[in-house]
Amino acid sequence: FRVRTFLVVLLGLAGAAVAGGRVAKHLAAGEAESRLAAQGLADPQVEVGGFPFLTQLAAREFSEVRVTASSLDVEQGTARDVDVTARGVAAPSGGDVTLAEVEGRGLVTYDEVVARAGVPDLRMRPGDSPDTVRMTTTVQVLGEPVDVVATSRVRASGRTVRVTPRSFELADGSSVGGSLTRSLGERLTVVYPLRDLPEGVEVRGVRATAGGFEVTVRGRDVVLSDLG
Repeated sequence: FRVRTFLVVLLGLAGAAVAGGRVAKHLAAGEAESRLAAQGLADPQVEVGGFPFLTQLAAREFSEVRVTASSLDVEQGTARDVDVTARGVAAPSGGDVTLAEVEGRGLVTYDEVVARAGVPDLRMRPGDSPDTVRMTTTVQVLGEPVDVVATSRVRASGRTVRVTPRSFELADGSSVGGSLTRSLGERLTVVYPLRDLPEGVEVRGVRATAGGFEVTVRGRDVVLSDLG
């Protein structure tokens, strides 16, 4: 999912009309939510932390901005249950937006990861622990289609989620070895990039859940440009 998309909210906040503390805060959040909805977020909610709001608005500096949404659907990918918090936000007029800290999380479904991986007939489900998944695909063995199950490790790697097979077995429980193991290892290694993350933001955690991969991204001293 795209942290940059969520942080378009900051421009809406910085440009809100000042009409009294609570009114201005409401207008700012409403403007930001409208802009985020236009960017592909469903049911976006914006919360501005810190007090007083007008002082933050006048200085164009915010102690905390939180954005949540039920889903995000853009060309670069989809996610559910999105939750992003930026702290120490500075949005100077005519300059880049800077964030002292930012943390975001969202759920990326198995179907989304499989579709981006481009592996035909691949199915994923949770493994026995949060850092493993079970992957099933069909291969040809002696001219016959056979289902193969891989137990794979899930981990964060830079700006990607990486799924790496560790062991294989046939659907009937038989072991797999030799050249088929090597071939399957290459074929079923999945790398899912989180596109358009700002510089300084990386994937810091990933968990396999019933609904998909719960992905956490974090960054410090992040500079955002071209958010208009």
